[in-house]
Order: sequence, then C-alpha cells, then structure tokens
Amino acid sequence: MKTVNIVGGGLAGLSLGLALRQRDVPVTVFEAGDYPRHKVCGEFISGAGVSLLTDLGLETPLRSLGLRVAREVQFFVEGRSSSLVELPDAAWCISRWALDRLLAKTLEKAGGNLIRRSRKSMPTSSESWVITNGRRRGIGKSGYRVGLKFHLRSISLRADLEMHLESGAYVGLCRVENDRVNVCALLPREAVSDQTSRNPVLSLAAVFSKTLASRFEEAEYIPNSLASVAGLNYAKENRGMESLSLGDAQGLIPPITGNGMSLAFEGASLAAGPLYEWSRGQLDWETVCQEIHLRQRSRFGGRLWRARHLQSFLVRSDLQRVRQTLLPLYSMLVPLAFRLTR
Repeated sequence: MKTVNIVGGGLAGLSLGLALRQRDVPVTVFEAGDYPRHKVCGEFISGAGVSLLTDLGLETPLRSLGLRVAREVQFFVEGRSSSLVELPDAAWCISRWALDRLLAKTLEKAGGNLIRRSRKSMPTSSESWVITNGRRRGIGKSGYRVGLKFHLRSISLRADLEMHLESGAYVGLCRVENDRVNVCALLPREAVSDQTSRNPVLSLAAVFSKTLASRFEEAEYIPNSLASVAGLNYAKENRGMESLSLGDAQGLIPPITGNGMSLAFEGASLAAGPLYEWSRGQLDWETVCQEIHLRQRSRFGGRLWRARHLQSFLVRSDLQRVRQTLLPLYSMLVPLAFRLTR
C-alpha cells in the first residue's frame, strides 16, 4: 500500500492519520512543533466530533484524563443574561494540551510515523500529500484581529458553557480537566497590549462588564497556558482540485459557533475512505482530491456560510440592542443555531 503524507499534526492531521492506520494505510505525519502544547481553541467538542472520537477508540482514555461533559449554555450580553439553555446534544470539554498529546501517542501506538519539529515543504507533485496545518491569514469579515486562550483556577461557572458578548468582543468559558476553566476570547487588536503576555486576565477585565471582570481578577491565572493568534480569516481556502487540504487549512469556521474541533474530525473522517482506496491503487490521486472536495463542499459549505452570518449578528456593535431584546428567546434560538452550524 502507498503511504499518505500529512503536513500538520493538529486535530485534523492526527485524527486522519489514526483513521488511516485503522485501515492499515502507511502514514507519515510532519508536525512543526511538539506535544503537549497549548493552542487557541474553545476546547469544546460538539456535534459529530463526539461520536467520531468514540469511533477512533478515544472515549475511554479521554474520560480517564478528566474529560468534562457540557449540557447547558448561558449567554451574557452587556451584563444581561439569558436563561440556562440545554444543548441539543452533550458536548465534551478537554484541553488541547491533553487531547493533542493523546492523539499523538495513539497514532504512534497504531504504527503511524510522527515526525516532530519538522517544517515540511510541499514537493512539486502534490500526490500523496495532505495539508492540515495553518489557516488563512488576513482580516476576516468580523473585523477581529486577535484570539486569546488561557486557563484559570478558582473561578465558578454559572453554566457548563458561558458565552459573553460585549464591546465588540466575546469570550467563552468552559471547565476542562483538573478543575481548570478554559477562557477563549476574540478581541479587537486595540484591546490587546504589551501586558497581555504577562497577564491576559487584565486585558479581558478591561473589555468586559465589571461583574465578569471581578470574577476574572479573583481567579488564579495559570502561567504558561496562554496562546494567541492574529489575522483570522473565515474565507474558504482554494488550493485547486489537484491538491488536498483539511481542517482549518481548508476553511476556518467562526469560533463563536464552537464547532471548529468537530470540523477537523469530520474532515478527517470523510477523507479517510478515498485515501484508503488511493493507497490500495483503486483510485488515482486526481479522483481522490475531487471526491474529497465534493464531500467537503456538501458537508461544510452551508455550515460555514451560516456560521459567518451568525457570528456577524452576534458581534456587530449596531445590533447590540437587538441581541439584548432577544435574550428571552435564546432557549429557542440557541438549539436552532446549534443545529444550523453542525
């Protein structure tokens, strides 16, 4: 069987490698960094991603690592709150520190070749190569520039998932393993200063309501848990039909939907079958790329479009009063939005 080469050892690359190893396909994954590591991420797995991780045989080891289950969400708009809203399906909360390391170890145990600290350049021919690293850079329609993520201790949550929308910014909070709370925010660039790298809590406290700011300031910031990213762009990447990209390299879903992790697992799952057939010599590379592109367009096209419009509604400053007015209806609107973006 022919080897599949994967550039990028994030969620999409590692889960694709593991799915292929379950089919006995030879796999080499090139990762620029190492494990464990922190990544800008909501650390919230919902929708199909939960069942796909189960299919990969990871539910039991994830639960042993301290996986938390989220069943409720509450929204806060300029200090006003919605009622507790039950999620249509339970979600999983786990840090990228734990999840990426588990995926990497499981892939190697399954016989996959994982090459760390390797910035692999694409060869002239794209055959056998799958791109899962990185995302498009530039200014997205949302106007956001900076994403921050870090962990806190000693902070209580009012719901399994809290979403706060204020001052042209938003932040999500959910509890992960070891009684830590993941804080993931998207902020205008002007809200981020030199002090952010020393204590990101101060940057968020300056943007959000006094109530949330006081909760942040009373909590314990966990050093070295900070990760950041700039230049988020939600436009679809077009690499041509002769090459293959998955995960954020194919298209970044607006983070407010909480579905980015699932998209990585879903993309890997729908690509594994055609790549298996190519490895066995049953399909040529061009046909494989076309088939996977079509599957991605069918699975993700409408979802990405709806998510961009949803995020625009939730963050535009001129719609703030509308969002507050709709708070009593969130118990109906949230499940609808959940399904439309999954």
